[in-house]
Parts: sequence; structure tokens; C-alpha cells
Amino acid sequence: IFTFFMNENEIEYINALAPFDHGVWKGEISSGEKVSLGGTLFSNRSEWLVDKIVSYLTQNFSLQDLASMSLLEVGSYDGWVLTQVCKKIKFLDVIGIEPRKKNIKKGQVGRQLAGIETQANFIQGSVDDLRHLFPDRNFDIVMCLGVIHHVSSTYDTIFSLSSKSSNICI
Repeated sequence: IFTFFMNENEIEYINALAPFDHGVWKGEISSGEKVSLGGTLFSNRSEWLVDKIVSYLTQNFSLQDLASMSLLEVGSYDGWVLTQVCKKIKFLDVIGIEPRKKNIKKGQVGRQLAGIETQANFIQGSVDDLRHLFPDRNFDIVMCLGVIHHVSSTYDTIFSLSSKSSNICI
């Protein structure tokens, strides 16, 4: 449906990054036309997760307390969920790690399209890389959403995630 509004290079680039299926990135392209990417598969689940996470955190901590906390999301995909959480809550430091560079790029394109700047930093890595990426660091909050079914050992993954959390593991 975007063929009439996007130039050939924009269509090719965005299609190369597809699918955008964890959330909806809305914005406009160089011609000024409004477009949306995503929303086909998991967007309802992603919106529900954002609401639940924000609700839990704001019921258990003040916004002032949260502003002094660090947040790590492991398996952040394109960063849609983490970006939405950061739009509602400010943290001291936010990092999303994702094993696939292509998914990190999807998020960059989605945020650029939507004109969103996020406090989250996205880096390539996996749950297996946590010890090496953050050898001397823990986070107040560690999130890992929709990843456990991808790992070979649920126990090892949960142990690794909880070892990097000094307060909450979601």
C-alpha cells in the first residue's frame, strides 16, 4: 500500500528489513506522506506488555525512584516495547540487547520514521553475552520478553538474567 507514496529506494530499504511485526511505527516519509510499519502479528501483545510493565513499575516505585534506576532488556527485537516504556517512564540508563543486527536496524528505521528519540541504547548481543558485555555491572531492572522459548536451557537463561538484576527481573 506504500508504493504510491514512497520512492523506489525507500520501498526497497524498508522491505529488506521486514517484517515489522512487534509494534506499529507511525510517521512520514521524505515525500511527507504518512505511513505505518508493522502491526500485523504481535502488536496487540506488545501494547499489552507495555501497559503491564508500566503499570507494575509505577505501582511499585515512584517516578522519581525510577528515574534513578537502570533498565536492561534482553532480546529487544526492534526495540518497540522498550521505546514505548521509555516514552512513559524516564530511567537513569536504558540498554536493549538483541542478537540480530537486522532487528536493531529495524528499530532505528522505525524510530526515525516516527520521529522518536529514545533514551535507550541498543547493542548487539544475546543472553549468553551478558557476562562479557557487562562484567562488572548489574541493572536495577532486567526484562526478557518472548525469548525463553528460543533458548536451549531455560534454567541457565533465567539464572543469567537474574544474576544481572539487582532488584527486578521481568
